[in-house]
Amino acid sequence: MEQTELIAQIDAFTDAIEHAAAMADWIEAVRLVDARGSLVALLSTDQPPVGIAAIRRMQASNDRIFADAQRAQQELTDEYQAAMSRVQAVGQYQSIANR
Repeated sequence: MEQTELIAQIDAFTDAIEHAAAMADWIEAVRLVDARGSLVALLSTDQPPVGIAAIRRMQASNDRIFADAQRAQQELTDEYQAAMSRVQAVGQYQSIANR
């Protein structure tokens, strides 16, 4: 595969990963990152400016998405803990109500 075609495919994967992350579809984002990784491994070390730009764009995108993923994980953790507290409260109510 030619480097220009490879770079175009990597760019397309980066766009798709950004979309999946924006939709909070983390399973799809992981699948796409894995697929893109196979292509990144095929890049030659001597890249033209367009290749360097694509790599930098991918790195910046990775940084943004990683920060978004950390926030999403914390939000989900907070929601889970709040739900577990409500479950515990319902259990306490049922224990008292059945006396």
